[in-house]
Amino acid sequence: MAASQDADSGESLPPLSLLVEPPSGECLQIPVKRSPFVIGRLNDCDLTLADKRISRRHAQLRLEQGGFAIEDLGSRHGTVVNGESVRHSRLAVGDRIGFGVEGSYAITVCEARNPQTRLLKQVSEIGAGPRRTGALGRLSAVLDVARTMELASGVDEVFEAVVEAALSIARADRAFLLLRDAGGRLAVKVARHASGERGGPAQLELPLARIADALERRSDLFAMSVDLTQGGGAADASRAALCIPILRMRIGLDHETSVISAKDDTLGVLYMDAANPELRLAEGNQALLHALAIEISTSVENARLIEEERQKRRLEHELDMARGIQRSLLPRTLPSEGWLVARGHSESSSRLGGDYYDLMQVAPGRWAAVLADVSGKGASASILASLLQGAFFLGSGPDVSLSGTLRRINRYLCERSDRARFATVFAATITEDATMRWSSAGHCPAIVVRPTGRCELLSPTSQPIGLFEDAEFPEDVCRLEPGDKLVIYSDGVTELRNSRSELYGERRLIEAVSQLAGLDTGEFFDALLARVAEFGRGAQRQDDLTVLVLGFRGLQGP
Repeated sequence: MAASQDADSGESLPPLSLLVEPPSGECLQIPVKRSPFVIGRLNDCDLTLADKRISRRHAQLRLEQGGFAIEDLGSRHGTVVNGESVRHSRLAVGDRIGFGVEGSYAITVCEARNPQTRLLKQVSEIGAGPRRTGALGRLSAVLDVARTMELASGVDEVFEAVVEAALSIARADRAFLLLRDAGGRLAVKVARHASGERGGPAQLELPLARIADALERRSDLFAMSVDLTQGGGAADASRAALCIPILRMRIGLDHETSVISAKDDTLGVLYMDAANPELRLAEGNQALLHALAIEISTSVENARLIEEERQKRRLEHELDMARGIQRSLLPRTLPSEGWLVARGHSESSSRLGGDYYDLMQVAPGRWAAVLADVSGKGASASILASLLQGAFFLGSGPDVSLSGTLRRINRYLCERSDRARFATVFAATITEDATMRWSSAGHCPAIVVRPTGRCELLSPTSQPIGLFEDAEFPEDVCRLEPGDKLVIYSDGVTELRNSRSELYGERRLIEAVSQLAGLDTGEFFDALLARVAEFGRGAQRQDDLTVLVLGFRGLQGP
């Protein structure tokens, strides 16, 4: 691979990388492959940081006299190195770079990451050290490497380190890490030859069938042997093989490690062979071999757990980003003055929810409101909810009926979703002359609350959308009076349970809105949410909860 070069001078760049720590905590290591290397908020920067407080082109790294320096590009909040604000500063490994704001990205300057430069460097140093007694004695030096496994950048690096350790310490000619695939068959994960060759011819001569058979037939959980003389020639008979089973381990919270079960939990095997009789010592040193099998298995299991944790953090970070996007799609502001005022609230039972609400002015003197509840939970429900929100936003207009909008969205959903998902929807348009047209596609009955406390339920007029392609969605009409409130909600309200597993239910909701009818819309909304929250205090929420309250105030005087 050609060395990276300075774009201006053509000079080769020294190895350097940046350990980027976002607010979410998930670290990424980014190599610096060019000079200048621009850091900022724009997508065309060499390193893009998603924080609006960071300037579009905040700072740059530039090669100067054989090393890197950082230069602030006139950023709004400045560039900080090791706690000091700088406009230009030479960088060294270990320096910490900040961007002048609390809770934002932090960057640590590192040497360029290379899987061969950390674990494998330690492996080679162990192999080059004082000769330990016997092949297994030297191979036990893998324990020294195992203690550094938490430094590995991923499970593949651990696999390579184990195999490299086997070669350099055991003085083997070849080493293979074999792991079971989804079908239970042994597959070569890493293959190395003492000459440095990776895979290729070294794999072609591997007695894979004999290894698999020996692994299944072994009587000792921790040790096994492969007979190279079976079906082989003199060349095979002159070689010695050493096999170490790799087991699925339980890494206990109390720092104790135990084997989960017997052969069924064998993950694979570390296989080595050589024209070296010392490898035959495995047959006479069972205790050390047992200990070594446990340590290697633990190292591999630790690497797997570390990789799972990294993937979990990455997924959590992506879910947080998706949740932020979903939240940003909700109305940023709702009308608080004029003839129609509104308040809304939505919270999901998990990271991503399937509820949404929206309120938009589609023409002078006319507002359109919608609240939808997608079946199911999680990412798929949230994606569909966002799709529906966009469809309603684009499909609503002064000359479009609710029936027509729902019909087109339903047809689109039926064609695309294979009926796997459906949604209940309540949609309404309210005009300044007090006319409300509404349609409920299988949704919870909305409630019109009169100033006197009398309540009228707006029951479903059709089935949910996404079930039947030819479904119709008839509209109904309701006349509003000044002081009326329209309460639209998802079933996360009525199906909310308290600590005694009692449902909040429709009756409690009607009683609450009737008792609060005399309050203005803002006070009404806050008091209603407080009652619902108090009822569900101490209980785990099972469903998304969404409430939208519209207050009709009528024509205002001059």
